[in-house]
Amino acid sequence: MANPLRHLLSPIKLGHTTAKNRIVSTPHGAAYGERGGLTDRYIRYHEEKAKGGCGTVMMFGSSSIHPTSVNDWAEINNWDDSIIPQFQEMSTAIHRHGALCLSQISHRGRRGHSWYSGTPLWGPSDTREERHREWPHIMTKAEIREVIDCWAAAAVRLKKGGYDGCDIPFYGGHLLENFLSPLANTRTDEYGGSIENRTRLGQEVLRAVREAVGKDFIIGVRHSGDHLVPGGLTKEELLQVARSNYGLFGVVYEVTFKVRPLQAMAVHHESFTLDEFARKLPELKTRGESIMLYINPFTDHVTVEFRRYRPATPSTSFTTFQWALRNLVWSNLGPAYSHFVWTYVPLPAVRDALLNGFYRLVDLTLVAIIRGPSTYPTDQQIRYPEVGYGHDSRYTFSIWAFPEAEYIASLRDYFRFCHEYYRSTGYRCNITNVGYRIAHDTSSLFSYSFHGDVITFGPVSTGNPGWEAFLTAYNEFCSQHHGTPLFNQTNLLTPDQVRLAFGDRLETFEGFRRRFDPHGRLVNPYFRELLGINEAAASLPRKSARKK
Repeated sequence: MANPLRHLLSPIKLGHTTAKNRIVSTPHGAAYGERGGLTDRYIRYHEEKAKGGCGTVMMFGSSSIHPTSVNDWAEINNWDDSIIPQFQEMSTAIHRHGALCLSQISHRGRRGHSWYSGTPLWGPSDTREERHREWPHIMTKAEIREVIDCWAAAAVRLKKGGYDGCDIPFYGGHLLENFLSPLANTRTDEYGGSIENRTRLGQEVLRAVREAVGKDFIIGVRHSGDHLVPGGLTKEELLQVARSNYGLFGVVYEVTFKVRPLQAMAVHHESFTLDEFARKLPELKTRGESIMLYINPFTDHVTVEFRRYRPATPSTSFTTFQWALRNLVWSNLGPAYSHFVWTYVPLPAVRDALLNGFYRLVDLTLVAIIRGPSTYPTDQQIRYPEVGYGHDSRYTFSIWAFPEAEYIASLRDYFRFCHEYYRSTGYRCNITNVGYRIAHDTSSLFSYSFHGDVITFGPVSTGNPGWEAFLTAYNEFCSQHHGTPLFNQTNLLTPDQVRLAFGDRLETFEGFRRRFDPHGRLVNPYFRELLGINEAAASLPRKSARKK
């Protein structure tokens, strides 16, 4: 049986370095400091975590970057270089056990007490923090520049102290969240008002820190996207542009966690001819089950995988063989078989019969065997080996999404397209195509269901000769049928196809990108060409070729 913690205990790359596992001790105030400095007790406290196997130890809740933000619970002041030798002691203790060492660095803004610091609290506006109830001093632009420089200097001290990175809080009532929040920030200058202005200080801090420490230093951000109070910061504005940004904001991995109690997942399959599927689709959508499609234009069949959650109790008897068998065929046996047939069977008629017969057998197996009332939801995920049973079992795919109302017409045209392309070029995909039904989702500007529910179809192959030429034709077909691609899963796109699919959303995204990355440092050649980003002005066409 596979180790259920194998991913938790496996290494993960973080920027320039690698954590030995995914176990993280997040920043928190232990109150073991003295007069703003570290103590032996504080060092031992964090070293024990590293010694116990923690892969990344983050600390301080949080260390202060400026004298107007004095920690009043025995925490650390990162204001001048006298702290560097103490940082070196801490990082040495953490690294001794193979863990990464990071520190949170922050300014608490209007959160705190001026009687403790001896100086007024700083904030974007004269609005009181709900807990401490003190009126803050309204920061001048010179003071804004001062804290930006102090953040950069604090990060440099950490780097000189041997730390692997820092964490910058945009949450918890700290200064950067004060500027983000429309409740706390009522400024009328370039640091207040619109979401672009309210994010300006955070952008300038991150840019200054990165320029000060270079590339070989982790910079993390902790961000609460929704204050859950009327008039406060909401998640929609920021997450929409941050999600699926493909690194263009410097965010490489973006994950939204929605935690729910463990439930059983019921699964079953039904197989239809294309005409049967077209007639049944309206009824299938009303069942309240998720839909995945196995699509084969050359057998004229669509097999539907239905999944739905069921309540689970301690007495629920879970089964695991269904997903194990499906995933084995899909990730290894199927691609290996397809590669062998395409490579070693020269006669097209025989080759087609072997491929069509095998994948029709797979359809029947799905219907007859891959079913059950109580499976583990996580088991449906396919964990692809890097090579599988050898290079012969690897495969590749592409994907476009189509408006649900137009899907059957587009799918019929796609079946004809595949047959016509095969007759004219001798090329066909040698693995069953796949598709998914995706609900309307505007949480990302580049969501492919931004304008409504969609269903996808995407070719799959072992990369057999002719694959890329087929993709070029497939992309043009999809673009002409009002399809929307995914940048990280749709290869060989053209700028015209991207403009046609995303229209005005490109202009909206480009406005945010310029503010986060005005010098184009994060734009690689692929996106520079695909999005039509000009080297100097980074301008995009302002007319939408297709609107919905």
